[in-house]
Amino acid sequence: MAERRGRRAAPPLRGLHWTGQAKEVRQALLTFATVVVIILDIVIIATVAMQTTKQEGLSGVIGGSSSSHFRRGGWDDLLERVTKYTAVIWAVFAAVNAWLWYNMWSV
Repeated sequence: MAERRGRRAAPPLRGLHWTGQAKEVRQALLTFATVVVIILDIVIIATVAMQTTKQEGLSGVIGGSSSSHFRRGGWDDLLERVTKYTAVIWAVFAAVNAWLWYNMWSV
């Protein structure tokens, strides 16, 4: 194959594989992502467990409970928002974790 003068050939692409010292960085990222996923698991479980069920709210309205309201309180709204945002962040970190695990062993 004839070499062109004046232009250097681009190095071959290695995809997303890292070599050398970057392997230690990848291992640290994998450990960090795993710890974050575990912490987010605990947060999601706790926030879901603390929320009142829709059946509890409905039975209070029908049964005439003294604390029955048509709208849920601010605490339940806060827990619902925290659960939603935590679930989105968990999904991102779980995807990063899966990608790191896959690429850790494919080098």
